[in-house]
Amino acid sequence: MHALLVCAFSVAPSSFAKTTPFKNTGAHVHAGFWKAYLDMRPKMLDGLTKAFGATGAKGVIVVGHSLGGAMAEVAALDLKTSYYPNKLFAAYTQGTPRSGDAAFAQLYSQQISASFREIHYADVVPHLPPTFLGFQHSPTEVWYNEKWSSSTVCSGSSGEDSTCADSLYVPASVSDHLSYHGVDPGSCTD
Repeated sequence: MHALLVCAFSVAPSSFAKTTPFKNTGAHVHAGFWKAYLDMRPKMLDGLTKAFGATGAKGVIVVGHSLGGAMAEVAALDLKTSYYPNKLFAAYTQGTPRSGDAAFAQLYSQQISASFREIHYADVVPHLPPTFLGFQHSPTEVWYNEKWSSSTVCSGSSGEDSTCADSLYVPASVSDHLSYHGVDPGSCTD
């Protein structure tokens, strides 16, 4: 089976406004993440159409770090529900902020075949936007310890798991956000 890989990277915006791009679903998405995705969607659609035609790929794997991770989640759901309903979509992200609300997380979980969000120990970004503002992660969190020597696959039924990254009292490490598996995630910007 052929699959295509889409990579995104950027830094997270600081506003917490929401929008409802997925009509008749009740799903809310972070407005800044949606706008960032819309800015790249036309070129991505053109590239995907050409790639599907040339390869016959049956699926797409979206990847991203930080804002790129949120954009990857939003892209996967938009592409699956609006453009390529017969393709399989999967996501692999690192240091991803919360992309939307509980309705978004549920819709995402129903539509996306596989999804894994890596969190490097006390990475601050996955704790934004905060849950008290109505944001929730999509499944499935893979939480790594500080030294990358062990990981825990957290609850797959909800993106929030109080025994994993949410167990930290003050998850505020910028350095954990800037290094995943000893690699600078910004190296996927070509």
